Amino acid sequence: MLLSSAPSCESSRPFGEPNKYDAGDSLTSPAVANGVVYVGSFNSRVYALDARTGRVLWNYSTGGYVESSPAVANGVVYVGSDDDNVYALDAATGVKLWS
Repeated sequence: MLLSSAPSCESSRPFGEPNKYDAGDSLTSPAVANGVVYVGSFNSRVYALDARTGRVLWNYSTGGYVESSPAVANGVVYVGSDDDNVYALDAATGVKLWS
């Protein structure tokens, strides 16, 4: 799946379109809150997408596949990773609060 890029989004495999990046072979079911779509990927990242445009707002790299769907509450995104951690990420910035 390809996602529109944010300035901080890194890609190891850019495609022909300059603002598209590979999100891995599989995505989790999304969580939607306050106009933002949160989704995990088998490329070990959690993405926050603008629900209207699809633009990547931020992404956070975990230490393993993200197979669980994110949950969002009180401005925090919670997601489990195959690195045996649960991550709490600031919903607006993607900054890790704890794991």
